[in-house]
Amino acid sequence: MAIHYFIGIPVPLSLAEQLIEQRDGWNLQGFKRYPESVDLHLTLSFIGAAEPDEVEGMTELLGNVTASPFTLKISRTETFGPADKPRVVFAAVEDNQALMQLQRQVLEAIGQLQFKLDPKPFHPHITLANKRAGDESLPAVMPLASVQFEVTKFCLYRIAPQQTPRYIEVAAIALASQVNR
Repeated sequence: MAIHYFIGIPVPLSLAEQLIEQRDGWNLQGFKRYPESVDLHLTLSFIGAAEPDEVEGMTELLGNVTASPFTLKISRTETFGPADKPRVVFAAVEDNQALMQLQRQVLEAIGQLQFKLDPKPFHPHITLANKRAGDESLPAVMPLASVQFEVTKFCLYRIAPQQTPRYIEVAAIALASQVNR
């Protein structure tokens, strides 16, 4: 079976645990997957299957991305899919120019390797439940405390579907002040 990869921003564990605690308080039902706190992240780009030499090339190219640390703010929940039976419940990230710039740079870097990347527009989010399986209605209110965190790195992850954590860090790329580069 092919090994799949993606590039993402890890959510700090203490914040991830808060998000999971809030999610669990909503008593969501009808989803196949409820990510563990150790797996919460914000995907910058899904890669798909890759060979070891491609992973090495990706890691090298991602190391050339130049971005400074920045702060992300999360303040609400949203969904993907039909309003009455969404496929995904997620923590929404407020608009952030630095995040958008980082995502563009990541796409440019890995685009050199000819991967077929997802053509959908980038919609930054942190998945809290997905793969709708039932007919249960969502709670009318899914309150989420407003929180923020400093993004100091992004990572190349390997997907390990049968493990916890499900997403294994292959490489971490630190963000550093442009002045220091």
